[in-house]
Amino acid sequence: MTLAHALTRIIDEYPLAKGEAFSGHALAAVIRNAARSEVTDALGSENNDLLVKGSAGQSGWAEVPWIAVFDPLITRTAMQGY
Repeated sequence: MTLAHALTRIIDEYPLAKGEAFSGHALAAVIRNAARSEVTDALGSENNDLLVKGSAGQSGWAEVPWIAVFDPLITRTAMQGY
């Protein structure tokens, strides 16, 4: 899956997915795994020190899904740091 395909899939499918069961949903896995992996690949090997995370929510759908790139010297989560 390419980054463009992953992002397009998230944009197209997320509004409907939010009305479905969260646990085990394929789109949540795309956000946590495939899209995150594509962002990591796009950053290249010179940025191996960066941390990439993606989330569709915790135990339920988030209002807005996210994929973030963190500098672990500053923060490792979206809830702390800058």
